[in-house]
Amino acid sequence: MNIVRAIQNKGLNKMDAKKVASEILSKVGQKENVVSNATCMTRLRLTVADTSKVDVAGLKDVDSVLGVVEREQGVQIVLGPGKVTEVGREFSALTGN
Repeated sequence: MNIVRAIQNKGLNKMDAKKVASEILSKVGQKENVVSNATCMTRLRLTVADTSKVDVAGLKDVDSVLGVVEREQGVQIVLGPGKVTEVGREFSALTGN
């Protein structure tokens, strides 16, 4: 099995991705606090209006979150390859971004 297929097979199903996205949204201050969101190979990158509303410890406790990197105007949530695309898609649907 090639490495790309192995990574894709470790992704989340749609229901799980939606749940993770919803939990992340609740920890970053809800939709109103999210200015923009994007994904890269392993991370969900968020720009937020007010960083004080981000619950970093709570994000680290969300199932499927591997780590959190704080930035000046946002946060990067490490989900890993495969999972980040699915969660990012659901997160975008929730935020409208």
